[in-house]
Amino acid sequence: MKRNISPILFVILFMATLSMAQDKNFIFTPEKPKPGDVLTLQFDPISTELNGKEVALIIYSVKNSILNAEEYLTKREGNLWLYKYQIPDTSQALGIKFIAAGSNFTDQVAQKTFPIQLFDKSEKLLKGSKAASAYIVGYQGVVNDKADLKSAYKLYKEEFTENPSLTKYYIWQYCDLINTQEEKKGSSLVKKVLAEIEKSKGSLDEKQLTELLNVYKSYLNDENKAKKYNDLILKKYSTGTLAEREVADEFYKDKSDPKKKEELLDNFIKKFPKHQGYEDVVTRMTSSILVEYCRQGKLDEAKEYLKKMNVEFDDETWIWQYSSFAQAANICLAKGEDITFTEQLNDISLKLARMLMASHKPNPNWLTQNQYQMMTKEFASGSSFVTAVKVYEKTKGVKEAQKIAEEGYKLSPFSKELRRLYAKLLIENNRAEDGIKLIDDMFSERNVPEDILTAHKSAYIKIKGSEEGYEKYLSDLKEKFLTKFHEKVRSSITKKEAHAFTLTDLAGKKVSLSDYKGKIVILDFWATWCGPCKASFPLMQKAQEKYSSDPNIKFLFVNTMEQSGLPGENASKYIKQNNYPFHVVIDSDSKISAAFGVSVIPTKIFIDKEGNIRYTAVGFEAEILLEEIDIVINLIK
Repeated sequence: MKRNISPILFVILFMATLSMAQDKNFIFTPEKPKPGDVLTLQFDPISTELNGKEVALIIYSVKNSILNAEEYLTKREGNLWLYKYQIPDTSQALGIKFIAAGSNFTDQVAQKTFPIQLFDKSEKLLKGSKAASAYIVGYQGVVNDKADLKSAYKLYKEEFTENPSLTKYYIWQYCDLINTQEEKKGSSLVKKVLAEIEKSKGSLDEKQLTELLNVYKSYLNDENKAKKYNDLILKKYSTGTLAEREVADEFYKDKSDPKKKEELLDNFIKKFPKHQGYEDVVTRMTSSILVEYCRQGKLDEAKEYLKKMNVEFDDETWIWQYSSFAQAANICLAKGEDITFTEQLNDISLKLARMLMASHKPNPNWLTQNQYQMMTKEFASGSSFVTAVKVYEKTKGVKEAQKIAEEGYKLSPFSKELRRLYAKLLIENNRAEDGIKLIDDMFSERNVPEDILTAHKSAYIKIKGSEEGYEKYLSDLKEKFLTKFHEKVRSSITKKEAHAFTLTDLAGKKVSLSDYKGKIVILDFWATWCGPCKASFPLMQKAQEKYSSDPNIKFLFVNTMEQSGLPGENASKYIKQNNYPFHVVIDSDSKISAAFGVSVIPTKIFIDKEGNIRYTAVGFEAEILLEEIDIVINLIK
């Protein structure tokens, strides 16, 4: 029965739940939901990206760091989107994410997730609810585009003060947050936490013992303790995940001799007849041997090994190996050897990819079924279908290549390489209007390769009969992109207090963010192993030179996530070799990058004169970097 909510009651409900939902667009009832309750969710999309769109939602249910995701269609009533959800009896906390129905995975991740804590029958906060909520707000990727590490840490601390026995379910996450949020006493606090957990280590399972091992190894650099736990796990779980991983690591280390790898694989199967893993570990190893034979140009051996592999198309353990066969086909195609064998590898890859997309294998618990299907389509179109287009173009001609490109593109239009190949083939196959439209859309990403620009001009000439007016057409497209790009940057401006820090620069001097009070600061997080970071530096030098006369704008390059060498050693050497005039500070333990929520580099964070984060730019696109910096600086001045 439809129930109308009076405006007064709506306001009362809204005010009662505002502190928990923390957003004017979303309310829920009852105010103190319990496992087993029917939760009524209401979402008003006004002033959000979802306004005017069909709205669905993802609900994350968490218990003891196990997260389950399900997608649901909502019902519209007036301006509101509604859903009634029965809370599982096992749930400790929920995460609610409203999405545009049918939207792609990236857009879904970008939408905000609202945590909801749960209560017991006496209306007291449920044991474990704060920790489960911390897991939701601190989960970067899938659940959150950017995790709220500060809130997650606060919730974990409160939970484990009240219920220390629950710490064992969140060892890695909690210690990681201590390490990043407690700048000066992180190590000592982590040791304290581990000491408490170790008092009951007999009750810990393999996963929890492995997390102890990893914390000792990665955060505390205590090799003796790490070895002690490594030995304990291998003794207690002789055919467990860690034992399996160690033998598998040995297999992947040896890349010199495919024959030797075959022996290592046989040994693995004997030792672990019931091998574990989300993707079947044995088929993955088997496929990598085939790829290695192809890479070394041993095609006769590769053909014999393919027969031995006995790929069974009714066995779903093979379906994730579509990418290995695509890789092998690509290698053979590039070498220009044995095109028949290349076609055979390509055919297997396509068949497995199509099987994967039609598969009814259960999705991982942390993805919805729709997300899992989207990801499989995106992976397959970006691997098998891209390879197939290239193989078909070489062996069957442009018409067949276009057909396979179209099939892949319809499955998932998000593969940039497949889209480029498809656009060019459309133009070559006298479908210039379709091809030019596809390329026009690429200008929204700014990064249009030279060969695609050539195809674009060719399509224009085919349609118009000459190149007259092309430069104006191209200029208008670029202007349209710039307008949209300005709007996108403007809408991404935020205001959040920046994490205070003190780091040491390459000259050994202490540098604090507070030193730059009253100035705009651009933090550029980078590492010497990061190709895009280094590729961006010539342009970053231009940006720094452009603003060098303005004393109120400062660039600070934060070297972080280095994988080898002494702290600062790699950075100092690289900066000197390339004569870059950058002020570099060293985030030796990556605590500062973590505190700023940096999980991918390069990342640039713009901080205003009051010490607030106003904008974050992730990755490197040469065509927009300087423009992006100018736009943001002008907006936050």
